[in-house]
Amino acid sequence: MSSSSSMLLIVFLFLLAIATTVSPAPQRRPPPTTTTRRPPHNNGGSVSSNQWLDSDGGRTKFAHNCEFTQGSISDIGNKRSNGQQCSGICLANSRCTHFTHKANVCYMKRATSSINARVSQGSTCGWVVGRSPQRP
Repeated sequence: MSSSSSMLLIVFLFLLAIATTVSPAPQRRPPPTTTTRRPPHNNGGSVSSNQWLDSDGGRTKFAHNCEFTQGSISDIGNKRSNGQQCSGICLANSRCTHFTHKANVCYMKRATSSINARVSQGSTCGWVVGRSPQRP
């Protein structure tokens, strides 16, 4: 074997050794994203859309300290209940699109357009997803 061939073989083996021992740079993963919802503010204004929480397996949305009283909405009945039952009561009534629970009474409502909820201490309000034109 000639000296130039030996030298090429040594360089090749050296490069091969370097290539197999150098590990790729670690990949940086982005930090996990979390979604947080602000609690409703109690300043007498309207309830913002990022405060709606899921209920009934995602079939209803609700927020605390609010009620539906204004806009194109009509009362379609009420029933004594606790706060946890009100969304299910509305869901069971095919005409009910929105609800407000206040003072142990579930007020069922029907709206033909998206409406605003106003802040009301101690009340809970919500709406039925897909039955109402309301959007989160």
